[in-house]
Amino acid sequence: MKFSRWILALVSLAALCATLAVADDKMSGEKSMEKSSKGTDVTAKLEARERAISDAFKNKDAAAFMKIVDKDGFGADPSGFSSVSMMGDMMKDYDVRSFTIDDAKATKISADAYLFTYTSHQDVSYKGQPLPNTVYASTLYVKRGNEWRAFSHQETPSMQMSSAGGEH
Repeated sequence: MKFSRWILALVSLAALCATLAVADDKMSGEKSMEKSSKGTDVTAKLEARERAISDAFKNKDAAAFMKIVDKDGFGADPSGFSSVSMMGDMMKDYDVRSFTIDDAKATKISADAYLFTYTSHQDVSYKGQPLPNTVYASTLYVKRGNEWRAFSHQETPSMQMSSAGGEH
């Protein structure tokens, strides 16, 4: 009987700790989102930099692109990983007709790192093949001196869920 009480006590303690951890994460996330949704300076700066990167890509301007990204950075998309050094050649094969940056949020990782997340609605093709119209993107920005540099960028295509599909 004593053993059962110990197990029950440990399970109860573990559940309490998990509940407190989730509540703390939720409160921290709400504070971060609240600051971001009010247009903090960092969010606005990172969104401007992300737009400049996208404009450089759209205009196939490798020099402008390289002024904003970290030279050691990389990207990831459904085709795999690619280093920043490959982007100048890659952008020649893209046709970016339009893009948006919606629902932008900046989440502080450390004093010198922020994760910038957003949804993009785009009209883009690669070597003539259309790419998904909606992607969920994130860019890790790191501070180098006084400049924020894009170090890592990823895009996840939106999936069309069937009406028979379940919710996440």
